[in-house]
Amino acid sequence: MTVEPAPPATGARRTLGLVLVAAVVLGVLAGTWWWRTHRDGLEFRARFTSSVGVYPGSDVRVLGVPVGTVESVTPHGRYVTVAMELDPDRVVRADTYAVIISPNLVSDRYVQLTGAYDGGPRLRDGATIPLARTRTPVELDELARNLTSLTDALGPKGANATGSLARLLDVGAANLGGNGATLNGTIRRLSESGRTLGAARTDIFASIDRLARFTTTLKDHDAQLGSANRNLAAVSQTLSDDRETFGQALRELGTALALVQDFVRDNRAALRENVGRLRTVAGSLAAQRSSLAKALRTAPVLLQNFLNAYDPRTNTLRGRADLNELTVWASGGTSANTAATSSLTGSGAADAGGSGGTTPPAGLLPPNTSGGSR
Repeated sequence: MTVEPAPPATGARRTLGLVLVAAVVLGVLAGTWWWRTHRDGLEFRARFTSSVGVYPGSDVRVLGVPVGTVESVTPHGRYVTVAMELDPDRVVRADTYAVIISPNLVSDRYVQLTGAYDGGPRLRDGATIPLARTRTPVELDELARNLTSLTDALGPKGANATGSLARLLDVGAANLGGNGATLNGTIRRLSESGRTLGAARTDIFASIDRLARFTTTLKDHDAQLGSANRNLAAVSQTLSDDRETFGQALRELGTALALVQDFVRDNRAALRENVGRLRTVAGSLAAQRSSLAKALRTAPVLLQNFLNAYDPRTNTLRGRADLNELTVWASGGTSANTAATSSLTGSGAADAGGSGGTTPPAGLLPPNTSGGSR
């Protein structure tokens, strides 16, 4: 006998699978919700000079939005420690300030954390915000005490004991009466000046920087400046001691300048002519500047030779003639030393021979026809 298998229960299995998937999804969602609502947030502390109106359960806000609560308030004598906890996933900057805010006189206060987190270091769990980064509001009784102290200081037992403050107010009212338009214009001009200074702040700061460098330079050269100041004081003292002499010299200089003016006026034509001639002379000197330069180079040597030739014992000038450098004319007018003759006479040997050879140049001895020497 053949037994037929039972048909699979496909519908029941599909239903069971859907139920299991739904249960898993619901479990994940429930676990996520529990984890987000029951996990601890960031805990930190802040120190305030006072914590009036702040209690456990007070709000902690950022930009007015509640982000946590105050957990405890503990006094420590000179300051109060306020422990706070932020909601999960809330972060604040590491350099945040904590400020106690009083919306009005009767409502509860809350702690405001300045600035929302926009990147950078975060405030760590367990951190403490010091007194330097916390602020508290002015209390009404403290404000009243300050106002009372001010009125007492300005009252009849203080600055107005002799009526000085009242007289000051009367004089001020009398001087300012009717000058409202003038004061208004002055304030407007001051405002415009402030805007002008604000627009030119870059140049002003640059000028201040240069002035700072200048003063630094003066400080570095203080000794030299002191010496210069003392020298200037000595010069001033000398001028003060000789002021009569300087005055007389200045008066004489004025007289001399007047004479020079009269002379120039009376001799203007002659001065013009002389200046023209002087220009000609200056042009000639400029044209001969190479010769003048050579003369200036050789003049010291010539002067030294002259001094060496002078004999102070006999008051004579000693010298030696080099006869070999002189031109010796033969009967036919031939030059024995053409170069020397040309150098001494300023002309060539042909000129000397062309003249017949009978007359030597000036300053030279005539040729010795007897064969001897002179």
